[in-house]
Amino acid sequence: PQLANGPWLTSPDFDQTVLAYFKKVGKARIQFKDYLIDGRMLHDPDIDSPLITVTLQQSPGYSGQTKAIQSAAWQASDKRVALVVTNISSTPQLANVPVIFAKLKLEAGINHTLSVRDETGSTLGTDSASADKTISLSIPAYAIRVIEITR
Repeated sequence: PQLANGPWLTSPDFDQTVLAYFKKVGKARIQFKDYLIDGRMLHDPDIDSPLITVTLQQSPGYSGQTKAIQSAAWQASDKRVALVVTNISSTPQLANVPVIFAKLKLEAGINHTLSVRDETGSTLGTDSASADKTISLSIPAYAIRVIEITR
């Protein structure tokens, strides 16, 4: 995926770390398109996260607080589920991601594989569950993790 070329990309004021993160987001969107483009959103996982201050350069004087860990749950048309978890802060974060079967429309009592992947689709680890479970992830700064849940 490529970003549309514009003056903001070449501006000396544009944060290159943010640009690199945007590129990761684009890769994840394409890699996990079954969920993020063709799928539908489910209830977001409830993840505790420290707050960080976000300042918008294009809106002088605007800053606010938001969670360092952002997340969303998605379901593909074939009923596979993915939890997308991203760290938008400049420091590594620990995320305890709840996999709640009822919220994710998963059948309890049936074994499911939980594959942790990065934005390129590379597998970082696997686990299994047949009931609610919490997955602990150490997420580097400006990184994306996707937990794919399959039967």
